[in-house]
Amino acid sequence: MLQLQSLVKSSLTTKLQQSCVLSSLNKSYKNIFRQSSHQIQTQDYFKLSSTLLSRSFISQPKKSIINFDFVANQKLEEIEDYFQLYEDDLMDLDSNYETSLEQGVLNIKLGEPGQYVINKHSGTKQIWFASTISGPMKFSLDMADSKWKNKKGEAIMDVIERELKQILQKNTK
Repeated sequence: MLQLQSLVKSSLTTKLQQSCVLSSLNKSYKNIFRQSSHQIQTQDYFKLSSTLLSRSFISQPKKSIINFDFVANQKLEEIEDYFQLYEDDLMDLDSNYETSLEQGVLNIKLGEPGQYVINKHSGTKQIWFASTISGPMKFSLDMADSKWKNKKGEAIMDVIERELKQILQKNTK
């Protein structure tokens, strides 16, 4: 919680923005905590914070680049973590498998199956995605469900999951 609070304070420029978002986070966190006898997983808390911060970046257009960067970076880290869950399987496909996330650009090299380049584009407030399977796509944040979606309405994580399953199934046959 303290890390998230300091991140919010460093991402938002005015005290009013900071206090509004932190107040919303604290209230939402406490409500969820009360509803469950289990401790909240960090992932659930970050989903909640991502939702609240993404809503604040739409309502604060002058400061939206800062909030966009935070939300987009969070999604890029989530995608990198997702690929790392399959690291052993991907290393079996090709020993040259590697991921790197630097300055808002996520490179995932799968060797023979191909590669992904996923980056944030602040000018359009989109995540741009390129894969050797589906080609280029652009994803925008859908405020209704806080998911990054392309023009077809597909969530970025659904596209990645589908393609990764396809790669792993193809190479196990």
